[in-house]
Amino acid sequence: MTMSSRSAGTYVKILKDAGLLVSAPDPLPAEEITRLSFDSRDVTPGALFICKGQGFRKEYALSAAEKGAVCFVCGPEPIEGLPCLCVTDVRKAMALCSWAWCEESFNDFPLIGLTGTKGKSTTLYYIKAACEEWAKRSGAGPFGYISTIDTFDGRLLYESHLTTPEAPELAERFRNARDSGVFAMGMEVSSQALKYDRCFGLRFAVGAFLNFGSDHIGENEHPDADDYLRSKLRIFEKCGAAIVNIDTDRAEEVIGAAKASGCEKLIFYSPLGNEEAAGAKALFAAKNIRKEDGKTVFE
Repeated sequence: MTMSSRSAGTYVKILKDAGLLVSAPDPLPAEEITRLSFDSRDVTPGALFICKGQGFRKEYALSAAEKGAVCFVCGPEPIEGLPCLCVTDVRKAMALCSWAWCEESFNDFPLIGLTGTKGKSTTLYYIKAACEEWAKRSGAGPFGYISTIDTFDGRLLYESHLTTPEAPELAERFRNARDSGVFAMGMEVSSQALKYDRCFGLRFAVGAFLNFGSDHIGENEHPDADDYLRSKLRIFEKCGAAIVNIDTDRAEEVIGAAKASGCEKLIFYSPLGNEEAAGAKALFAAKNIRKEDGKTVFE
């Protein structure tokens, strides 16, 4: 993903300041880094290559080097013969390098993050519709979004492949959003993205915890419900303000984590019409919940 060029020293400082850097080559590569990649198939000359994933093999790094990668981010042990920035956590390092790559452009507009077992896409599209109507009336720029269904960053519109992409792709979306004048952006934040630090170092102006259920338990996702919940609760670490459903399963744990997170503002709501639950008072609660023509409606 090509954006602005930076020296290897820039990334050394970022990783050192974050306490992730184990070692760096001396001297550092003199070439300017003009690309960030974690896929050896799309490496071009000047790339910083991220050696990530359980399936990573040394051959991928060697292939990237042959294609012109000038520096590598890898685990604590360097790859022989390659100029490596060795780190304690490759995924966290990839996220921080990605945000530096896009000049932390997510700070240039309000970023909304939504997590929940159910309803992320539906909620995001309601927000999208409301924001687009407001933008139409006010003359503001477009609303950007990253959903399970599709993605729009002000410049590109395409079918999504992951609920929450890896950090380098997110960085490109944020950069495009800023450069195209997007006035706000919303994104679905999956438990996998939170667990594996795709959003490490990211800051949401507003984050919402919609609900928690028993999905996504299995050998390819979460080993048990506790791991799944712990992963989802990490969204509170990244929020300026948080909106929390007090009627969710395991509400006491969710609300406790929200209160302990240090969010600047907490807003609790009840889709079931409860004024209070698990020690939290709802600022917004559905009222007059009823069935009409087989559908549930409320005020």
